Amino acid sequence: RQWLEQYGEGTYTGWMNVQRPDQEVLKPFAEYDFWMHTEDTPVTQEQLKECISIGSSVDGDFLAIHPDVKGLLWLPRHDESIILWSCSEADFGETLDRIYCRYYHQDKPLAPAYFEPWNELRNHTFYHLVNVEREDSMKALAELCKSKFKWDAVLENEYTCKLFMVSKG
Repeated sequence: RQWLEQYGEGTYTGWMNVQRPDQEVLKPFAEYDFWMHTEDTPVTQEQLKECISIGSSVDGDFLAIHPDVKGLLWLPRHDESIILWSCSEADFGETLDRIYCRYYHQDKPLAPAYFEPWNELRNHTFYHLVNVEREDSMKALAELCKSKFKWDAVLENEYTCKLFMVSKG
């Protein structure tokens, strides 16, 4: 809840889509045996209908909560085991990093950690400037922007450049 209030919906470090709680997403999955349900499983197949989806990975895995279970439920697309992760509201990002490292067999999380918020339409807004004396390319405008401010993190390759400034959120 705290994460959504502060940042809204969006993509965490390019792999986890954090979304508004949705009580309907996992209901159809309860009818199928996608995941094993033993005495060690954090939720029963019946409880799966009551789970609330709060995110999904780019690979189709689900992140969910259940009213009677303390922690985050990881429902992987390519594995039969549901995993329970301890998590407080204060360490949600750190928990996502731990999930990433374990599930994707990495020694350390993706760095730098970043969050790309979505607007209501889940797209970006672009502006076209008219009546300007110079008509630079998008690349030239991006270079100008990059050079004029002090950025906390820069992710750049030949196709894209993402600039992050903590003070701007």
